[in-house]
Amino acid sequence: MATCFCFAQQDSMVVNEYSAGLDYQTMGIDKYNLVGRTYNPNTIQVSTQSISIRMQSSLLEKLWKKKHKFNVADFLATELNAGNKYLSEKPLNGWAGYRFEYGTSLLWRPSTNHQFGMHIILLKFTHTGIMANISGSAIVLRYKYKRMLFEPALESQEQLFFGWVAGLASFKSLSAPLQATLSIKYQHKGTLYGIRASYFSVNNMSFDADHIRTVNNFSVRAFIGICF
Repeated sequence: MATCFCFAQQDSMVVNEYSAGLDYQTMGIDKYNLVGRTYNPNTIQVSTQSISIRMQSSLLEKLWKKKHKFNVADFLATELNAGNKYLSEKPLNGWAGYRFEYGTSLLWRPSTNHQFGMHIILLKFTHTGIMANISGSAIVLRYKYKRMLFEPALESQEQLFFGWVAGLASFKSLSAPLQATLSIKYQHKGTLYGIRASYFSVNNMSFDADHIRTVNNFSVRAFIGICF
């Protein structure tokens, strides 16, 4: 097992995370059509199995000389996946995905065991193979208790920098559709366990490159990996 370099219990900041592991994603769809043919709800399955690596860090965090209760820092994360994708009525094929995020972090540590924070993601680009692609922005709230980390987020499918601000007025606004996401992570020694659930309610949104148009998309990503 490699030496762990994920979020540690005693860290004043919780931005840094370097891990590699195995991922499984699956998606449920209320309605969809494929190449002009309409199907009944819940008759399609989309899933990916892949190897993933995540690199998440902050330059300013590394420059802090002391541990402070409140810190402001930059935020940069890259997540890469490669594996197989399964889609009903289509053969298994190779697949590769990515997630890129850049923004600002606000982090507050009132005590050793409790940490609160927020990531304001100004640029966010994703291709997960499950949900619609994102070229937008996001806001992520963070709460860490010892080695448990909770991250609820709102992600804008469109409009860079502050697209999620425009979408707050109407969650189903087509001008800035918002996707809700919750990530939960637990670190035990050199192993990182996690789950990420996403929900997207906008109608008639093209899905990936398979010409699927969907309503009420819900996906789950489960992963386990080693830290380094």
